[in-house]
Amino acid sequence: MEDFDKSRSNDPYIERLAKVEKVHYLTSDFIKLVETKTCKTIDDVIEHFKTVRKDGKEGTVVKTYDNKWKNGTSKEQLKFKVIA
Repeated sequence: MEDFDKSRSNDPYIERLAKVEKVHYLTSDFIKLVETKTCKTIDDVIEHFKTVRKDGKEGTVVKTYDNKWKNGTSKEQLKFKVIA
């Protein structure tokens, strides 16, 4: 909650994800996690994007494991979605 109140966290994404997964275990009746998939190449990312679109989802966001969180737009993430 402290990081949320500050609107930023210095913890790497992989550590924050692990914390959320622990909380989810205790609250799975109330909270649904967004799918997380590790991609090693751009071809992996494109294939994952095609899969989520086929499943009716909007797209995906590419992050690095050491990505820090802040409230607002990040230059350290890449959003893949269809624009018309």
